[in-house]
Amino acid sequence: MEEEVHRAIPSFLLHEPPVPLVALYGMKQVQGELGQSMPLLRTVDLDSLPSAIGQHKEGGHGVQRASGMLKKQWLRKHVMLRPCAIAILIPWKAADEAGDLHQLKQQVALAEQEVSRPGVRVVLALVVEGATPTDVDQRFELLLHRLEYQRSLAALVIRHPEFALRLSAEKLQHKLMDAAWLLLDEACARARTKLLSFNRQHQLELIVRQGIKLAFYLEHKERSAALKQFLLSYSDVCDGVGHVVMERFGEFKRVAEVLNVKICLLLMQLTSPHDAQQQVFRHINFWNIFQGESLPSHLAWMSRQHFLFAKLLDEAEASDGSSSRIDSGIHWEACARLLLQRKQALKATSDKSGRDDNAVECALFWGQKDQEELKNEEMERRVDLLSEARECFKRAREKYMQQKHPRREVAVQLAMAKSLLESGSMQEAQEELTSLLLGPIVKDRWFVLEQEVLQLQLDTSRALGDLELLVATSLKLLEERLQLGLDRRRRLQEDVQLLVSGFPLELPQSSSPPPTKVDLSWANLRAPVLVSLPPSLLCFSLSFSSSTFTVGEQLTFKLELSSALPAPLRLSALVARCTDSNYNFLLSAVEVDDRELQLEEEEQVKHRIRIEHELDLVPGSCWKIDCALPASLPASHLGIRNVTLVWGAPPACILLRTEEGARGRGGQEHAEQRETMVMAAKPDAKVAMVCHPPALLGELFPVALRVLSSSSSQLRAGRLKCRVDMTDVQGRAQVQLFAAKATGRQEGGGSELELELPVVDGGEEHVEVLHLKVVEEEAMPSLDVLQLALRAELQHEGDSGKVSRVEQQVEVEVEKPFLLTVLYGALSHADSLLVHQPTADVTPSSSAPSSSSSSSSFSASPAAASSSPNFVLRGESVIARVILEALSPAALLLEEASLQLGEEELRPLGEEVGVELERGEKQCMLFSFVPRQAGEASPGKLSLRWSRRRDEGADRELSSPPAAFVHDLPPLLVKEPSVLAELLVPPAGTMGELMKVDLLLRSFSSACLDLAVEASPSDHFLLSGFKSTQLKLLPRASMRIPYNLVPIAVGALFLPAITLRWKDEEKDWSHSLPPPKTFILPPLS
Repeated sequence: MEEEVHRAIPSFLLHEPPVPLVALYGMKQVQGELGQSMPLLRTVDLDSLPSAIGQHKEGGHGVQRASGMLKKQWLRKHVMLRPCAIAILIPWKAADEAGDLHQLKQQVALAEQEVSRPGVRVVLALVVEGATPTDVDQRFELLLHRLEYQRSLAALVIRHPEFALRLSAEKLQHKLMDAAWLLLDEACARARTKLLSFNRQHQLELIVRQGIKLAFYLEHKERSAALKQFLLSYSDVCDGVGHVVMERFGEFKRVAEVLNVKICLLLMQLTSPHDAQQQVFRHINFWNIFQGESLPSHLAWMSRQHFLFAKLLDEAEASDGSSSRIDSGIHWEACARLLLQRKQALKATSDKSGRDDNAVECALFWGQKDQEELKNEEMERRVDLLSEARECFKRAREKYMQQKHPRREVAVQLAMAKSLLESGSMQEAQEELTSLLLGPIVKDRWFVLEQEVLQLQLDTSRALGDLELLVATSLKLLEERLQLGLDRRRRLQEDVQLLVSGFPLELPQSSSPPPTKVDLSWANLRAPVLVSLPPSLLCFSLSFSSSTFTVGEQLTFKLELSSALPAPLRLSALVARCTDSNYNFLLSAVEVDDRELQLEEEEQVKHRIRIEHELDLVPGSCWKIDCALPASLPASHLGIRNVTLVWGAPPACILLRTEEGARGRGGQEHAEQRETMVMAAKPDAKVAMVCHPPALLGELFPVALRVLSSSSSQLRAGRLKCRVDMTDVQGRAQVQLFAAKATGRQEGGGSELELELPVVDGGEEHVEVLHLKVVEEEAMPSLDVLQLALRAELQHEGDSGKVSRVEQQVEVEVEKPFLLTVLYGALSHADSLLVHQPTADVTPSSSAPSSSSSSSSFSASPAAASSSPNFVLRGESVIARVILEALSPAALLLEEASLQLGEEELRPLGEEVGVELERGEKQCMLFSFVPRQAGEASPGKLSLRWSRRRDEGADRELSSPPAAFVHDLPPLLVKEPSVLAELLVPPAGTMGELMKVDLLLRSFSSACLDLAVEASPSDHFLLSGFKSTQLKLLPRASMRIPYNLVPIAVGALFLPAITLRWKDEEKDWSHSLPPPKTFILPPLS
């Protein structure tokens, strides 16, 4: 799989954003030293690059090329072959003043002619050979003046000492980066011009080509703009695939794959891994079609998508050092299962065509030669797909263990055992199965897992020839692990013996129908009773919650159907009939075994209710159904295929009748009937709760409680208690109950609420409306759903004077209404948000080697020492972009939005309120404010007022009132206006000779600064010029101040200290630059 990924996706696309490629020419012994000292560039020898590659030609894109959507080798050419800038390394004897200037000029011109490339700028780097004079900078400036060479395209390289080489390489790196960015800016402008000139209807492929070019150019400097352009190009590819012939479908698919890789990488870097995963799923779902390719090739493409994204997630997690919320185990598992499907598809293809099953049809996109067509397919030899699948399974299992997903871990381990069995590794498969039985098998799913494990063990044991050992070891392991009872142990022993003896595990073929009645022992209704049909292939378990109940309360029974049949069995789940016309019958089914059991809607009809669902019982499967029966009728009939429950004629009892019919060993048939009576009492009232979940966080979710008097007499006053079961939300959310009054006031506020029930006339009902409010206490993922249960209990005094209780329960799901994203941006210094990274001031130390640094970055605020690149300046305008993404299944109406900044309230720019948001829709709001204080803190609070859209014909009692939402904005780093000061000092000087020092000032402020620059006196240098200078530094401007120094001592000396003072908003600021060191040589005698 690694090889397939490298063949389909270039390796340079799987790393950080591209680094400009710079070619070095001449002096090969110096190229390696400079390359190691320029980490921001990727340097290569110009001689290693091809001398002639395709160049840009004006007017060359007027017609559509037939060779493909992308030019051949275009990405490889612009990323790995075509340099953005070229540096010419020419030796220079700086100490020889009498050097031949004409010869040097000819040498430079000849080198420029040899390395010239259209649009590529050439930087001249003069490498000092021999002794380095003290005034080498002045000599270099004079030489450039004589050569009539641009100062911005020339650099001086001093090889000795080592620190001088590092400083020279850093300056050369800046010159080369400026030259490379100029080339990229020109290429971006050229690509944008061509995009505007194309016709989308007829030249969509050319638009995709230029869009991809523009995105790769933008990625060097603006990754957010590059992401937007990649998304546009990906959308164009998806739009254009519907209008191409089938022969070109593979080309569109491979281009979309490359774009998807770039989009995922940028989304993981700029937003979140969750957005990248959504992009991968969208990509797979859109291109998951078999057009113009074989099934093995398509499965290879599918597995490659999951493999690549899982690898990207693991690399991102390793680089960040923190665990991501996105689990890469699901992608490793998906890749492994697709590899197994690919193996089966190859085997089926080889059986039909006679081809080798290890031959894989693989489409090439990268690495083709210039003479080949873009779409090229060849046969690739693969050794073993199963080994790759097992490797992916191992990685998935490791991820599931880290994320604590035991069930997924067991499923992956079981799939690994199957792959080992298919590959013929019987001994390894047996060891894997044994470790699985001793591992974390979930007890409530023991039947499903053990049946499948048992079948795999049988296959491996037959191959190894130790069937008797299988019977002994398997039974012992299962009994110790699961602590089986006597009945289950006997049935398991029968199954094992049947498997070992070669029983085909099929239904017995007989002319007489199989037995359909099951003997149920009702000695104890509270305990589950397990009964099975011979030969232990279809099993039932039926239990009741209580042996007595009160009419009006819920009677719950649990039915478990387990199948060990070799073929799927289809059963009708539940059929209910009501024989009394005065009552309705309510039956509900809940699946508790991690599978969904969907029943048709309940029909509350007089005389009869019919609820049917077809259950598919596959071999080894198990269904568990909880049925709650409100006993509100004196007579009814309930049939469940093999078990019959009859409501007896007496109105105060339930008759449970079972009948057995089976064929004995002698062939004789016999039948028995057993009856059990459960006493009941008649209720006086019923309670029903009506709501329309899911509830949303922060809203007042309405729930209607209907109290119905079932007797002809009045229902006396009582109490209605409501409480919330917060088992699943404890510690994550706070739940409150409120009683809605006619006056509009809300009473309550706790997890329990008690209401006074008035007198209800006979046959009438009383409705109470309460509101449920859920507020999160800790951050919830956007896709997380909370589950809570709302219970209502009615206590009233009946006609006999006895206090009666009636309970009702409803489960409510709680979801987030929307996902909130806040982004900041400054209007006056967009570049400083991503580029400027100030560092803390460093006090020079006499013993530290770094004390010779000649630059200092400082700010008027201690926050300047922060390493965060995102900041704004105090006093400038800031735009807060608030993005709301609706997550609610119901439409939301945004009524009001504001930003609270202390006592100031801001409204969004434009009309952003009064809009309806469906699920998945987004709404963007812009707020403009000016920070007044420096520091890192939340600017304020975002206040939203929203409500659900009220549908026509909806019950007004169950309408939710508007909800208020207050959210603290994320912290924003605000800094004082800063100034960058840098002293340009020569590395060495001579006592008594003039030495020039330049002070470079750069303003990052949006205001004009009045600076005072003072140079302190020194005992080692004589200063020529003004010791104190008053100047005005314009916003975003730079200035150079020269100083002339004459050293009067020798050795490693500190230069005079420089102090800057300025005034900002009636406050004085000052800063002293750390004096750098320089080495002063004695005069030549």
